[in-house]
Amino acid sequence: MSNSTFPPLGSLQSQATVLGPGIAGLFLQGIETGLVIAQFCRWFSTERNDRDGAALSAFVIFLTVVGL
Repeated sequence: MSNSTFPPLGSLQSQATVLGPGIAGLFLQGIETGLVIAQFCRWFSTERNDRDGAALSAFVIFLTVVGL
């Protein structure tokens, strides 16, 4: 019996299996954030009719903030 504080060699995980999903998730989240910002900029830059009320503007801004 050894009193070693290191885990057995068979139970170690490689760095790729630990870091890979996090890096992939960060990359995908960046793409999704870019899409949200692009859609908001497209909505903001278009000419809006008088029919589009303050409620729609508030809704779009609220969804953009929640999406980010």
